[in-house]
Amino acid sequence: MRSLSYFGSALGLFAFSSGANAETRPAPTADAAVEILRAASAAQAQPLDFGRVLPSPSGGDFAVHPDGRIDCTGGLVCDQRARPAEFRVTGSGEQVAVGVSDAAALVGPEGVTIRLVPMLSTRTLQLSGGDALLTVGGTIAIGPAQPPGRYAGQYEIDIQYQ
Repeated sequence: MRSLSYFGSALGLFAFSSGANAETRPAPTADAAVEILRAASAAQAQPLDFGRVLPSPSGGDFAVHPDGRIDCTGGLVCDQRARPAEFRVTGSGEQVAVGVSDAAALVGPEGVTIRLVPMLSTRTLQLSGGDALLTVGGTIAIGPAQPPGRYAGQYEIDIQYQ
């Protein structure tokens, strides 16, 4: 009987000591973190404005560059007060990629259109202090028989964190 109780005591001691060793080993740890960004967005401060154009018998192109330069070809008489669009881009002080529609339609009298090809001042912006200025110009082609009247339309700006 004595050997049986000695065996039971040794087994109990072994079980106790195994648990004690497991408790003395440090548990591994791992870190976790997250940064919540403010959604990047763009608000138009000034529209892309070609102003007025006097067509020519041969038609031509009118470009308003993002830096404000103006090119007028084909004998068109273009408004020198034309100006690029300005957008205030806001976000979390990170770098963003900027995209724009490949083309857009400016719709005029009786549904006649003029094709607008937008031009960005840059494809990336650093949102220093959480905001930056983006300018957008564009080119339009005025046909020789373009009906007179006001033409208007919209294009899309896309802002993505990099």
